[in-house]
Amino acid sequence: MSLVLPIAVADRMVGSGFVAGREGGRIAVATVLHILGNAQQNVQLIVPGHQGDCRKIQSYPVSTVPTIAATVACIDHFSDLAVLLCEATMPLAPEFVNSADELKIGEDVVVLGYPFDTIGSLLETWTPTAVTSLGRRMIAGGVGVREFTLDIQAHPGLSGSPVLRRADGVICGVVRGCLAHRIGISIGGVVPEQDTSITFAVSAHTIPEMVRHAFARLEETRE
Repeated sequence: MSLVLPIAVADRMVGSGFVAGREGGRIAVATVLHILGNAQQNVQLIVPGHQGDCRKIQSYPVSTVPTIAATVACIDHFSDLAVLLCEATMPLAPEFVNSADELKIGEDVVVLGYPFDTIGSLLETWTPTAVTSLGRRMIAGGVGVREFTLDIQAHPGLSGSPVLRRADGVICGVVRGCLAHRIGISIGGVVPEQDTSITFAVSAHTIPEMVRHAFARLEETRE
């Protein structure tokens, strides 16, 4: 099971991320770029009390939680992905799909993440869902990014969560967010217009290469 962690920027929780690689005494954590804003510093990973095993009973609310400082090491603006590096000893990284073409319509998947951590909730949820469409998000210049949709509502805080194939636990995507209007009122940090069961996820097949690039850049800075 993937180890999922809440992410904070300048002491404000912004979404979820997950351990995607490990090298020596450092780990790489993948998430979506847009939740970080322009932050290159003051990024923290929240260490959950249940040690990332959502099968355990989780206590809430919590007033204080341990954090780990992280740095933004690799970004991909097109796919809206980012890899963070931090000093920590955690379980081995999960497996990823080798290609976006591995995922099929109707395939059973699971989303692991922290819905509503943006308003203080630190309960990790295990949400079963299914792939409802396969797409290619077109960007200026003819560049296309492979994505897919899920039949769940992505509440605030789920952005950056891993999407796992239910059959084998392999990570096949990363939640980007739900279909929503650009402008809307906010009630308790939640935009009513975002109440939709169409959630977008970007394919995770590029993450291992991003992790390798992040660790390689770290070694270059040491030389």
